[in-house]
Amino acid sequence: LDIKNPKRRILLLMLAVAYHEAFQQINENLAEVLENPDNVIKIQDLYAEASIFNARYFFFNPIQLTKYPTYKCWQDFSEAYQLSIKYRETNEQLEQVHRILSYQKQEKDEVSKREQLELRQEEQYQLEQAKLEQQKNSDRLNFKIAGFGLILSFFGIIEVINTLMEWF
Repeated sequence: LDIKNPKRRILLLMLAVAYHEAFQQINENLAEVLENPDNVIKIQDLYAEASIFNARYFFFNPIQLTKYPTYKCWQDFSEAYQLSIKYRETNEQLEQVHRILSYQKQEKDEVSKREQLELRQEEQYQLEQAKLEQQKNSDRLNFKIAGFGLILSFFGIIEVINTLMEWF
């Protein structure tokens, strides 16, 4: 009754209802998103959206303390709609879900990285084995060519010996 402008009471009531509805909407969106908890991106988007709302629009005391009657009226509305409790509950739920799902995603990413590393190591091992096999094949071919060269050289020596014997 101490408020000089009655419109301020209506505006404060509307603000309290808007805050209450915003927290309710965030909770409903969280419940909807959690129906499919594997979709971490939607949860991260909701977390970001709620954080932006808290940073931009939500104020525990949107009234200056120097205007005590208006401030007291806001406190009454805030208590009636339990805005501080709703704020805390909503943000704690969001943070817990976000933290849990981020941890799960991080675990999946680490498992995926380990699997990829194992695949790369396996591929590297197979490449090394293929190179080793190719080197062995190359060594065998070189040995055969060297053996053929020795046989030709041996025939060449026999020919030289045969020619020398005919001379003598």
